[in-house]
Amino acid sequence: SMPDDPAQPSGRLIFTGLRAIFAGGARAMTLPWHAVADVIRQERDVILVRHNREVFHRFRCNVFADALCAGLLAETLAKEMRSGARRRQSRK
Repeated sequence: SMPDDPAQPSGRLIFTGLRAIFAGGARAMTLPWHAVADVIRQERDVILVRHNREVFHRFRCNVFADALCAGLLAETLAKEMRSGARRRQSRK
């Protein structure tokens, strides 16, 4: 679920190689990995912090193990996107 949303929609959190997608509630949310500056895991929550550090998206998992897996996967995907962007810039 997205506990910071007033309606607290439940849904499905999907990670692809390009973005995080939350499909649930009245609106879907997408966040490209290149916009993620930090991934924080607190208990059952996975928090994706945008580069401006003023906006973040918090997702609450049903169980602790899901939060561990989602946090690790999000960290890996965001890190890969950042390192890929640096490699492309160094080639220019």
